[in-house]
Amino acid sequence: MKKKLFITLLMAVMMPVFMMAQNNASTQVILDTTVCDSYTWSVNGTTYSASTTQALLQNDTLFVLNLIVNNNTANTIAVSACSYSWKNATIVRDTTLVDHFTNAQGCDSALTINFTKVTTYVEDLTTVACAKLNWHGMTFTRDTVISAMSKTNTAINCDSTLSLNLTIINPAAKSSDTVVSGCTRVFFSFGSGFPELHTDVNQVFSTEDYIGEEGDAMWSRFHGRGTTQEQCFDSVKLAHINVYYKVRTNVVLPPACEYTTFSGSYTVDTNTVEYSRTYTSTGTDSVKVGLSSHGCDSIALLSYTIYRNPIVSINGDININPGQTATLYAVCDQENVAYKWGEGETTDTITTRVLTENTDFSLEATNRTTNCKTQTSITVMVNEGIAEAEMNAVRLYPNPTSAKLNLDCVDAIDNLCIYNTVGQRVMNSYNMAAQSSLDLSSLANGTYTLRIQLRNGDVVVRNFVVTK
Repeated sequence: MKKKLFITLLMAVMMPVFMMAQNNASTQVILDTTVCDSYTWSVNGTTYSASTTQALLQNDTLFVLNLIVNNNTANTIAVSACSYSWKNATIVRDTTLVDHFTNAQGCDSALTINFTKVTTYVEDLTTVACAKLNWHGMTFTRDTVISAMSKTNTAINCDSTLSLNLTIINPAAKSSDTVVSGCTRVFFSFGSGFPELHTDVNQVFSTEDYIGEEGDAMWSRFHGRGTTQEQCFDSVKLAHINVYYKVRTNVVLPPACEYTTFSGSYTVDTNTVEYSRTYTSTGTDSVKVGLSSHGCDSIALLSYTIYRNPIVSINGDININPGQTATLYAVCDQENVAYKWGEGETTDTITTRVLTENTDFSLEATNRTTNCKTQTSITVMVNEGIAEAEMNAVRLYPNPTSAKLNLDCVDAIDNLCIYNTVGQRVMNSYNMAAQSSLDLSSLANGTYTLRIQLRNGDVVVRNFVVTK
């Protein structure tokens, strides 16, 4: 940007000169060029090391040079290490490395690396070992003193100076035999019972910790080395590991209605352990019910099926006049149900005898598949003091109904109201003919009370049932 600004300003300053030279020239030669570091213009033999614009008139010819000069770059860094990776080679001696590449302006960029090899002092070790010592790829079995040793550490490619003062002690012999038993899973450390082991550099030892699974029976051995005379030993330790199974018994509980209970007790030493589980839905479970001869858990794997009792209710004529019969029917949430009324009937719908007073009726519903049962009852209320003429003033049919209720009255209807079982008015109508029909498709299943005021002044109350 600065170079372009410089050339623009230079052109503005030299423009009058160019105009005069141009007026005196018969031809023009313009050269636009970009170079690195410097440029020698053949027209006048001058070398330029910075961006410039030059004009020269020779023999009626105007020569113009528009020059942009970009600079080469150079950088030098120092590296001290055991080795240095350079173009697929590993450098391990002091040296100077030079690399060239092109910078962002397309000019040469030189990188100089001054590498210095580092020599590292590694170890001066005085130690005691049991039987032998493995040290830097060498094995020593007797007392040894090394004052100084040069060695190349291949991991870091550095020269190292090593010193060693080693004392070897002879191992003692030990042995033991252990039996380990457990249920399902056993963890056993073969170091157990021996002198404590350490992890110093001079130590040579091996351990075999073992985790047994169900049904395993095996043995293993242990060899140890320590750092003192007492800890230096060759040993064979046999461990016989017996892993016993838990005792599992499949138990299928009898199907039950609503819930089932599984309970019992067992003795551990002199203590009695009681258990009790209650289940309200079909499923599986595992319950500890005792101990086996090996002392392992004895497990009952339970499976159980729970059925729901049927939900049943009685609908129908629950409010009648003296001398009438009532039609009662069962409503149940399950299929394949057997019914038994308190009067002995086994159908889902019954017609009672002529009633003159309030009477209780009972019903038992039993699911034929699960044998689960429910009992319910209802009281049919008998109105008192209603004249027979009033009883016959209004006739409803069909009752129960699914959607449409027909009315047959002795006179026209002034007002009609329908109430649900909690006393809420769900329908109202006025000025209806003596013979009319009601659309009850919007009503839910259940028992409703119909109150009719006839044009002759009589008020009649009837109950009806909606079932869809």
